[in-house]
Amino acid sequence: MSKPVVYRICVKGQLAEDWSEWFEGMAITHEPNGETTLIGPVRDQAALFGILQKMCSLNLSLISVASIEITRSTENIAKSVSSLTYEQLENNFVTWAHTQPDLRAAVVVGSRARHHHPADEWSDLDLILFTTSPAWYASHSDWLAELGEVWLYVLNHTGHGDPEWLVLFANGLKVDFVLAPIPPDSAPGLQQMLNDSPYQFVFQRGVRA
Repeated sequence: MSKPVVYRICVKGQLAEDWSEWFEGMAITHEPNGETTLIGPVRDQAALFGILQKMCSLNLSLISVASIEITRSTENIAKSVSSLTYEQLENNFVTWAHTQPDLRAAVVVGSRARHHHPADEWSDLDLILFTTSPAWYASHSDWLAELGEVWLYVLNHTGHGDPEWLVLFANGLKVDFVLAPIPPDSAPGLQQMLNDSPYQFVFQRGVRA
């Protein structure tokens, strides 16, 4: 697979974060000046044209469209990045997660968690991490390289204020990591964490432990 072309598209106004999937899974960031930035890999010019057409249909005012040069991570992590797949990324994550005592649970949500209408090859991987140390994971990015070769990463925040890493791994694999906080002195089970989570609308689209 050739390197993906990553685009940064800027529009006027605030575009809801849950529109990401409609825009080819591009990461949506709200800027302080009231604009919205979308960043992500686009598989070809036809897909880019389709995204721009959708923006026109929503009467969004386009400010800029630009491609971003991808800089590979300088640290080689001795994993097979030339053939990295989403399945391998999940396996790498599980192996790493078992070594993190402050990571109490993690679930896959969205299209890659659905049993009906399963994800296609362009669907990204969305993970919610339940942790007692969300601030640490948000302020450090080196742990991302434990999972695969990182091409690009952006720290965002969900509508509920939780930190969210938007990461582009080797081969254009896009993964979103939401860092959901839990009290350090509590020991809830997975079902309790899901019940207490503010992301019930996300779970309705699919959830998988």
